[in-house]
Amino acid sequence: MKVFVLALGSIASLGGLQCAVAQCGVERTDVKDMRDKAVVDVKMVPVAATVTELRKLKAPAVIGNTLPRQDSEKQVYVVQAWVIEYKHEAFNHKTHQGDGDYHVVISEVGKRKRTMIFEIPDPKCAPGNYAETFKQARAFIDSLNGAASATFNTLPKPVPVKLTFVLFFDKLHGQKGAAANGVEGHPGIGVERQ
Repeated sequence: MKVFVLALGSIASLGGLQCAVAQCGVERTDVKDMRDKAVVDVKMVPVAATVTELRKLKAPAVIGNTLPRQDSEKQVYVVQAWVIEYKHEAFNHKTHQGDGDYHVVISEVGKRKRTMIFEIPDPKCAPGNYAETFKQARAFIDSLNGAASATFNTLPKPVPVKLTFVLFFDKLHGQKGAAANGVEGHPGIGVERQ
């Protein structure tokens, strides 16, 4: 199964989607779900990189909720990686936690402990025509070892994949699989088994 990037011409129409903030997240949610004004500056032609290279990028000095898209976040990357585990960060109405994203822990091929996060937003938080892209990417992840749930689904054996995503720096807050610099593939806009 292959899911790939939305047509490049759609990027200009991404800024206007609205969704319930509590359900689509609060930490730089417009940037990570591609609904910010600077999204038109994202270079959609993917640049090849490795998990190791992305883990070495310099993070912004302070990553607050209102930090605008950084220059390094204006690039789409394609990475060969292993999927190690995944879960669904469903929104909990009682605690107001979770943003509906699929949180996927990936690693450098052959280096299971060299990890970073790849996230696929909830389709209802998708900008433009990305809802179908997110649905297909989530279905691919579910096909690896069962549907994502609130607890991590650890794969018995890593699955080699090719991932396409926009670079994003998240504030470190104890996320499983997070790189030390907070770099993530968010949103994930392409996934295919290798």
